Amino acid sequence: MTSPADDPYLSERIRTALVHDARVNELGLQVTLIGSRVFVTGTVASEERRSGVTIVIAELFPELELHNDVAVQQVGAAPPRESFS
Repeated sequence: MTSPADDPYLSERIRTALVHDARVNELGLQVTLIGSRVFVTGTVASEERRSGVTIVIAELFPELELHNDVAVQQVGAAPPRESFS
């Protein structure tokens, strides 16, 4: 049985899967492998896309332990108004 460390292209295959899957569809995510653990970092525009990272990796790479450190950044939301008293 081969381990994830035996595949030098695994992190790029994971990143490519996240880019091309409609549930994530993000170019700016970073993927780091340490043994059988995969760390995904970066920002996405919605909680649905963040959840998509978990789903895609669980479906395509079930042997890996995921650490989803992706942050959600709301795009286009107006900043809260400041009030002065």
